Amino acid sequence: MGRPKALLDFDGVCCIDLVLSACKRAGIAETIVVLGHRAEELAKALATDVRTVVNANYEAGQTSSLKTGLARLPQECEGFLIFPVDFPLVSDNDIALLLEAFRAEDEDAKVFIPSFAMKRGHPVLLAGGMRRELMNLGDDEPARNVILRDESRIRYVNVENPGVVEDMDTTEDYRRLLALYREMRRDT
Repeated sequence: MGRPKALLDFDGVCCIDLVLSACKRAGIAETIVVLGHRAEELAKALATDVRTVVNANYEAGQTSSLKTGLARLPQECEGFLIFPVDFPLVSDNDIALLLEAFRAEDEDAKVFIPSFAMKRGHPVLLAGGMRRELMNLGDDEPARNVILRDESRIRYVNVENPGVVEDMDTTEDYRRLLALYREMRRDT
């Protein structure tokens, strides 16, 4: 992208603020933001009530950042949300639906994935016991190796927001999501 995705502007609101606001409105008890490249610059842009940790080894891969965040979770964590910053159009309602499914499910369900138009999306909500499996991954192994390992423990949660499947990897993606963001705001 050439610049930090977290700081991309959505009509006066940066991407990370969209993500954190959705979590807060959905009732997420605590958020941990993992910083890596340009950590100081990003930390200055965050609200003071946000807990941050720095992954000094961020170049090892995304999973190294995930593991840095997981290491900071309370030991008896009931569940946790993996929310990549490049999915800024996820709404608090999408997160609330994941939480509702998490609270209503049986013991076999450990992974809750939003689904739009039969496509898997983000963020992913996992039962606290899944932390150990993720921590055992190599820093360059994708988290999906654990998340999708056993289909019987996955619950797909249907949502009406295409934002759960819309991520930003390129400047063109950013422009497309910014246009979609503006369209979504006009419709509300």
